[in-house]
Amino acid sequence: MDRTFHESKSKIGLSFVIIFIILLMCASVAVASELKPINKKEYKVVTVKKGDTLWSIARTYDKEISMDDDRFMSWVERVNQINRNNIEIGQKLILPIKQ
Repeated sequence: MDRTFHESKSKIGLSFVIIFIILLMCASVAVASELKPINKKEYKVVTVKKGDTLWSIARTYDKEISMDDDRFMSWVERVNQINRNNIEIGQKLILPIKQ
């Protein structure tokens, strides 16, 4: 009985380790896909005009983007390395709209 208990305990521990490794690999793939370089030539580039905000730009292109506004703004922030509250007139922004 003692041997059987230890064997099943070892199998459970091994199962947790395998599951943890699989989850870690999945997370790594997800992060890597988010960090892959963007080919800027494939995406629409706009120049910020007076009065523009990321919200207003999202509304302007809402028919062309395939994501909700918050995800759009997060994508633009990450790719352009900006803060959504600090865009400047004349600044060029890459948008998640394929050319």
